[in-house]
Amino acid sequence: MQLLEQDGRLDAETIGNTAARLEGSFSLTILNQFNHLYLVKGNSPLCIYRFENGLICYASTADILKEALTQCSFLPHSKEIVSLSEGDILCSRPDGRLQMSRFDTSHLHKHLRWWDCGAYDCWMPQSRRHFRKNTATSLDTLLETACNMGFLEDDVFLLLEEGFDESDIEELLNMPGAFYDAIAETVYARMDE
Repeated sequence: MQLLEQDGRLDAETIGNTAARLEGSFSLTILNQFNHLYLVKGNSPLCIYRFENGLICYASTADILKEALTQCSFLPHSKEIVSLSEGDILCSRPDGRLQMSRFDTSHLHKHLRWWDCGAYDCWMPQSRRHFRKNTATSLDTLLETACNMGFLEDDVFLLLEEGFDESDIEELLNMPGAFYDAIAETVYARMDE
């Protein structure tokens, strides 16, 4: 918000300039004083539905959005899925018109991890260090993806310790219910030991 304030106005251009300066993972929604809703697609998930009456609903994933919308009986049945790519800015105006613009995405994939300093292994429990040494690159990617999707790093390590491989966990990340079922089964099994 401080970056947006520096420009002194809030429109697609200033939002794009701000988004281009951000590093890491994000998707943003911004409402300006004229009731223009800006949906900014970085490299975090963003699912958008537009209903026939012009109503826009959004959430990070389709599963979350569908679950929330099951509670809303007043919504029209006809809707379209609005697809955005990284770097897209969708502006929904009060009159229902949509405008698209883009921002520079060159900073989106900069990986600034606090463990790049080399201190990561210092605090990591001994039981987890072998995962780090054997598969550092793929594990880093898996952990980053899991965190970006809202999963806990400790849960990923718990599944690795239980014998799941990285491809199994990657599949589970796309099925949150199955992911949490696997965590629950692992925890319950350990409680019985």
